[in-house]
Parts: sequence; C-alpha cells; structure tokens
Amino acid sequence: MPIDARISRQPDVIFEDHGTVWLLRPVAHDALEWAGLNLQSEPHQRTPGGIAIDHRCVRTVIDAMQTDGFEVEEVRWTSPTRWLRSASVVGGLQVERGSDE
Repeated sequence: MPIDARISRQPDVIFEDHGTVWLLRPVAHDALEWAGLNLQSEPHQRTPGGIAIDHRCVRTVIDAMQTDGFEVEEVRWTSPTRWLRSASVVGGLQVERGSDE
C-alpha cells in the first residue's frame, strides 16, 4: 500500500450539526473563499468560527462543496447536558448533569 494511501486527508471544511442549525467551519483558506463566493449569509449568521446554516439547506451545501473537490467532515453535536458539570438549572429549566465525567 502506498504511504499516501494510508495518510488520512485533513478536512477542508467541518460541518457541525447543532440540530436545526449547522455551523460551517472552513479549515482551508480555499474553503473560506468558496463559502464567500457561493453562499449568501446575513450578518447574524456569521460567527468568528464559521457560518450558521439552516438544517434544511446544509445537505445542498455539503454536496456542492464535495462536488467542487473539498474534503468535508461532519461532526454531530452531543447533548448540552454533557458539558454541564456543576449547574443544575439552565435558562430556568432543570437539567441532569452529564454522566461521562
């Protein structure tokens, strides 16, 4: 097996699934340029780490980026309670603490 076949390619862009909103996080400069040229976004969708995308549109964006040759990684969001170590009330709602401490 050639050495380069064993080396996994780093993603050019990471899509984080946060339920109804996904975050497009460009890793490669080319992916950032692609997003700027191909996506319309409002100021409230832009974050320091990426662009928020509605879950109904994300598959189209992923497919388009893959068609254009970008390596895409999809990351599934975990339960928010996983990150709560000491709080038991969030936004007025009682939550259970994460059990994976």
